[in-house]
Amino acid sequence: MIALMIGRLRECFFGGHNPNAAEKLQERGRGLLGIMQLGLRFVLAENVKLSGMVTRKHPRVNNHLQEAMALLISNQASFVEQISRNDQERLTLQRRTEEWQRKSDERFARIEEWQRKSDERFARIEAQLVELPKRVVQTVLDQFPRLKKEIGFKLPK
Repeated sequence: MIALMIGRLRECFFGGHNPNAAEKLQERGRGLLGIMQLGLRFVLAENVKLSGMVTRKHPRVNNHLQEAMALLISNQASFVEQISRNDQERLTLQRRTEEWQRKSDERFARIEEWQRKSDERFARIEAQLVELPKRVVQTVLDQFPRLKKEIGFKLPK
């Protein structure tokens, strides 16, 4: 396409086939982009369609360009659709994660409450176990005089 445009510029600016036309334009301080811009301006000024030029010279190139653009548009639509699906999946996973986190927090709160109650109960049981031997001994000592009478124990004189 660039070669076609350079050839067209050669014809327009130098009146026929001139192999040094591109070099002369570049010597004037214009690069390849400048050449292309000049060509586009000329083509637009003459009301000649650029796609028409390309079609006359290379009809298959224009067809490939249309196919490539159609494929690009199709791929972009698929990409946008995939982004949408990914967003929906991400939101679904986010909702599930938040629900799971809420349930986990509730379970953790119940476990903490159970742990607190268990700690209080074990503290009471430990206190009772510490006091148990003292109570058993005191109970035996309190019962001792009555037992002495029942079995008839007398102290020797």
